[in-house]
Amino acid sequence: MSIQKISLVALIIISLGMLAGSLYGEKIASANTEKSVLAVSVDEINAVPRVRFLLPEDENKGIKADLYSTVFDDDEQRQYIITPADFDASHTVCYAVDDDGNYLNRYVVDLSHSCYIGFRELIPVFTNLPVISLIIDTDSPSFEELIASDKTVECHGTMKVSVSRELAKENHWIDETVSKHFKNKKNGAMKLRGRGNTSWQYSPKKSFTLEMDETVYLLGLGKHRSFNLISNSQDKTLLNNEVFLDMAKNAGLPYEPDHEQVTLYVNGQYQGVYLLTTKVKADKRCIPLNKGDFLINWGDPSPEQRIDFDTTLSLDDEHTVKPYANIVWPKEETEKELTVQQQYLQRFISSIENVSDDSYTDIMDLDSMVKYYWIQEISMNYDADYRSTYSYYRAEADRVFMGPIWDMDLSLGWRAEKGGESFSDPTGWKVRELGWYGLLFEREEFRTAVYDIYWNGGVRDAMYKALKQYEIRMNEMADDGALNFRRWRSDWPALWIKYGDSYVEEAEGRLDFFRQRVQWIDNEMSGQ
Repeated sequence: MSIQKISLVALIIISLGMLAGSLYGEKIASANTEKSVLAVSVDEINAVPRVRFLLPEDENKGIKADLYSTVFDDDEQRQYIITPADFDASHTVCYAVDDDGNYLNRYVVDLSHSCYIGFRELIPVFTNLPVISLIIDTDSPSFEELIASDKTVECHGTMKVSVSRELAKENHWIDETVSKHFKNKKNGAMKLRGRGNTSWQYSPKKSFTLEMDETVYLLGLGKHRSFNLISNSQDKTLLNNEVFLDMAKNAGLPYEPDHEQVTLYVNGQYQGVYLLTTKVKADKRCIPLNKGDFLINWGDPSPEQRIDFDTTLSLDDEHTVKPYANIVWPKEETEKELTVQQQYLQRFISSIENVSDDSYTDIMDLDSMVKYYWIQEISMNYDADYRSTYSYYRAEADRVFMGPIWDMDLSLGWRAEKGGESFSDPTGWKVRELGWYGLLFEREEFRTAVYDIYWNGGVRDAMYKALKQYEIRMNEMADDGALNFRRWRSDWPALWIKYGDSYVEEAEGRLDFFRQRVQWIDNEMSGQ
């Protein structure tokens, strides 16, 4: 080989080496002109406060949306990069971005392990959950404005979903189930609204209603247009709603919302773990109701079609809050239709209130009422007699059916009393004397049904299955639960029993509480 050719090869090798070096942090303002990289040195970046690292989707295969590093406990030196489980992090492109959104420099790093950019450590963490990324449009009210509002603000933007191949295979999710390219020209167009009442007012971690511009298949939940993103802010284990919704379904209560735990990002910022669910509503995919039927939410704090009753029943220990109902469906009832519904529900309440009236089973479906009671009792749901109690009337059967179960985050231990019972003690009957349950238990027929359905109606089996599910899911959720725990560490309800300063300690304490609860109930029922 001639000297000229050797020199040419050496020049090429040196040039490639210089290019590779530039990818690892040297000035490359021309590498991505759209991002206007400033090519600030590492020493200068070290002096800039509140720097985050951006992983852009267009430069990282396997990431469906831009995401930023996450900082816990204001420790800016340790920056967590949370990505889907099968993301190949060995060649990760990231940008150092300051508080004003300026791109300080571009880097290519190996995030299959921790690495440093200046004094800041980039720590890779892989979520085992599907990732939902919501990107708020620039012409929309901001996410921060939504959070600060009284739920009157609505954001609009797009949704993208990332799922590891292993998770998709395990759940038999095909492409349409995961993230189909929607027909709408604005792929994944969605609207985001606030939901919840007490949790919206007092918890930093909010729940949301996610409404797509068209019906979509999403993560095995079927084809729907609207979904809930439940924060579970009152439940640090993140498991109460999941486990007790499934327990209700296993016990034989129909129409329980389908659900899936997900990792949520909004505008690239990690928001923690949310429970994505279908909605409690009347339609052919959720609760199939017909003309003459209606869906009821007892104690709805925001009733649009409220019905009050003539009753001595009360929903609080001070006997000041009377039961009332909200007709959730049909919407916009005529005054005549509401009057008919009010008259029927008054009969329902009166038949419960009059313990000598044996006709209550002609108005109420006994099987669903007993199963509904058992889910509330076993879980020790603090809201068992008040909020989010759903039922539906079927004209064909001329009866009220209880369910579906909903809003179970205040279960398994609450540092408060109700009806003379401490909800921080796993022993004792917590629900039997609350609201209409106390009157129902005065009837021998109801007590017999409670006993029979526990042993022969699927409740006991569903209870033990729920206990086993809690233990399995606690272990499966350990990594993602720990991330969520750190993200929302300061958001701790004052009345919630605290078992530890980590997700594992909290979940193990709650599981032990559940075990004690199950054992006490089984012993009591065996002695009857």
